[in-house]
Amino acid sequence: MKSKRQKLNYRVLQDLKRRSSIGIIFYIILVPIVIYAGDCHLKYKTFAFFFVFSVCTICFLRFLHVLLFDRINNLNERFNTILFFVLVGLTSLIWGIGFAWFMFMPVEPNSKLLMAMCTVGLSSGGIVAFMPNRSLSFVYNFFMVVPAAILLIVSDVNLPLATMILLFFGYMIGITFRGNREYWDAMNIEVILQEKSEALEKAIRIDDLTGLYNRRFFNEVFETEWKKASRDKSLFTIVMGDIDHFKLINDTYGHLAGDECLRQISLILRSIFKRDTDVVARYGGEEFVVIMPDTDSMRAFEMAEQVRQKVESTRIEYKGDLLKLTISFGIASVVPDYKESKHNLVNDADSALYRAKLEGRNRVKVR
Repeated sequence: MKSKRQKLNYRVLQDLKRRSSIGIIFYIILVPIVIYAGDCHLKYKTFAFFFVFSVCTICFLRFLHVLLFDRINNLNERFNTILFFVLVGLTSLIWGIGFAWFMFMPVEPNSKLLMAMCTVGLSSGGIVAFMPNRSLSFVYNFFMVVPAAILLIVSDVNLPLATMILLFFGYMIGITFRGNREYWDAMNIEVILQEKSEALEKAIRIDDLTGLYNRRFFNEVFETEWKKASRDKSLFTIVMGDIDHFKLINDTYGHLAGDECLRQISLILRSIFKRDTDVVARYGGEEFVVIMPDTDSMRAFEMAEQVRQKVESTRIEYKGDLLKLTISFGIASVVPDYKESKHNLVNDADSALYRAKLEGRNRVKVR
């Protein structure tokens, strides 16, 4: 099972993928516009070929990664994250080298202006797309515009443009840091709200004293599993248990002692009825109930008998006294019919439990 941190990282990675996917299309659209607008495909064939080929190749790889994203992540989450970052970095590096090369070539000013506008647009879009991860956003924008500025400065060509490019880069990074902080503030608030919602949901369905499911949740699951068993024509079993002479314990040692007994028996129940399909609930007072879908009465009997034996051999220490307990069980099974009331099964299990009490307690009876 994934930790909360892993789930959050995957959520952010999914967000980055979703935000940046549309940008892949823009690279493919803008490349021919830039190349053909300045007749680069005729005047600078080598540059045009390598630029178009490189951009289209990396875009294809990113499309492929988007399609296989979940499959790769299931195999290796860390590799998937690194692969995404590398592909994004290569995309901006390829465009950044093309931008630098274009600014250095003796092409028409209008063509350079068009290339600069496209680069500014892609860089700004990258800020929005990669804002959840400051490092990725920084690297993306660095590769996108800084190589051109460095080339212009080293070549002593158009220093005002190089200065403007660096100022633009600094401005974009400032926006990145501010946007990243706002993104994570919103994410933290969402996580807190989700945790509170889960805690509230747990409080609604969990019995505070025993930690077992409560009667309300039992009723919900019982309804769902009954309908499922009716459709599948499968066996449906419930086990009802009741602590023997529980009132005597409360009267003799007090209700706190009774509470401790309930907690200890709840632990035993959970240790035996621990399959994913088993639902153990506190039915009320000292009564417990277990829902066992697709289980016959003999298997239920074996498990209830294990609980009975374990309870019988357990001594609960309370204020220096060792309390001895026993428990009785009633079991009922049926292949549900949609015409039949589910309450009949509960009544049958309760009748079996009543018979166990009449015959001396500390035993398991099957209806």
